[in-house]
Amino acid sequence: MCLASLNATRVLAQTASQPAPFDGPWDSRPKLTGDWGGLREELRDHGITLDISATEYYQGTASGGVHEGFEFGGRADYLLNIDGQKAGLWQGLYINLHGETVYGDSVNLFTGAIVPVNIGRAHPVFFGDETALTAVKFTQVLSENLTLYGGRINTIDNVQQPFMPGRGLDAGFMNAAFVWNPILGRTMNYVQNGAGAAVLAGGYPVFSLTVYDTNNVTTRSGFDVLFDNGAVIYPTVSLPTKFFGMPGHQSVWGAYSSGRYEPKEAVPDS
Repeated sequence: MCLASLNATRVLAQTASQPAPFDGPWDSRPKLTGDWGGLREELRDHGITLDISATEYYQGTASGGVHEGFEFGGRADYLLNIDGQKAGLWQGLYINLHGETVYGDSVNLFTGAIVPVNIGRAHPVFFGDETALTAVKFTQVLSENLTLYGGRINTIDNVQQPFMPGRGLDAGFMNAAFVWNPILGRTMNYVQNGAGAAVLAGGYPVFSLTVYDTNNVTTRSGFDVLFDNGAVIYPTVSLPTKFFGMPGHQSVWGAYSSGRYEPKEAVPDS
């Protein structure tokens, strides 16, 4: 999975086409709440799009695991995207904000599994109720082949799940093992301050290099501890493939951290 591509393909696509109108019958329009009396399309034409989604879970372990039972919980996501050129700033600038709310409980500790069986209720916090701003990302498209980015980065926002068209925690599989490689959880957190660059070919991010602060800043700004415990260097190489005529990609990535970790220290939130 390429966590640092920052959705450059979609950014470039936004410059080439407009989404379908928001109005129409409730069972066929792209947004449930419609056009907001024309306000939604007016905001879009000025470079501003706002999306809100809510997901609820009632999940349980019928037998086995470490505890049998069912729990109810849920999450809400608030996504604000700004096209800098349309908003009166400059060409190639994109600003993405992501807010999240979680509530209730989950069965992530019931199963005995190493990774959460419900990734949507595992972030931004594993326990309790929380609302957090988990992304404030600035992207500057320099050309069709080079994109720079930085800010408060949600490391899972840009993961494209296999066979799923969307991105994010509710775009496909619930089990965290199918969303991203849990090995990265030792050195990388759900939200980290950082910056990097992505090289594209044909609109596809084939190489990226991101430098992250090691501190977990999911529920705080993190500016007071910025790079006080080293950095994480995260390169990725991802090449599109068409084996047997089917679209896919092959990726190679690595993560190096200069941070100091104690054996007794809890593993950072992934």
